[in-house]
Amino acid sequence: MENLSMIILIISIISVVYFWRKDKKKRNISALIALFSFIVFGVVTDGADDTEENTVIENETEEQAVTDEYNYEIAEEELTELGSFNRLELRVTTSDQLDKSQIEQLLNELESEVENEYDDYDLEQDQLYIFLYENEIITDNMYSLGRLMRTEADTEIDARQKDWEKQPSEHEYELYVKFMDKAMELEEKAIEEDSDSFAEDDEIIEAVALDEDVDEDTISESIQKVNEFIMMNIE
Repeated sequence: MENLSMIILIISIISVVYFWRKDKKKRNISALIALFSFIVFGVVTDGADDTEENTVIENETEEQAVTDEYNYEIAEEELTELGSFNRLELRVTTSDQLDKSQIEQLLNELESEVENEYDDYDLEQDQLYIFLYENEIITDNMYSLGRLMRTEADTEIDARQKDWEKQPSEHEYELYVKFMDKAMELEEKAIEEDSDSFAEDDEIIEAVALDEDVDEDTISESIQKVNEFIMMNIE
């Protein structure tokens, strides 16, 4: 439509020039056609521009939503009074497979959420620790995806880049936690019995294997895989 209007406009202008002296009637008709084509061309062009602009705005809005919205859940929240200041600790999980920059962004968003929504948190003097995990089952351990630490109004972030193809399965996470729980159980038992010796890893794995009816190699491999993924930080 735009191209056709442009062609008619050009032909009409040429006709006006050609018939300017030769034929007054044809000159006037050509002028009217040229004026009409000019109006149509302007409307079509503006419409195309508006459509293109709207498309750009819609694409930018959609991209912003994808970038800024992450799935997360606060698994544990603890506020500790430490004399003249408090320490707020949040353990947060996300099901999204984030890269390092996205982990940093999510931690910053969580910090802003604390500042705006937690009445007991004093931005100037209180401490804030946010630990981020990919699975709620391991939130009792050290952070796996990232940590935000805010002390004396200064924020530090440690984000870890993961290879998500190497993420453990849910069953491997469960065996890892079973091992950690059994280790704690046997350690507490040794303390109660006032024993100088604590269970070795092989003994703990053997005990878990009996409880879960799983072979020891599977447990050992699961522990190694989860540990490696927790500590993983690809440069």
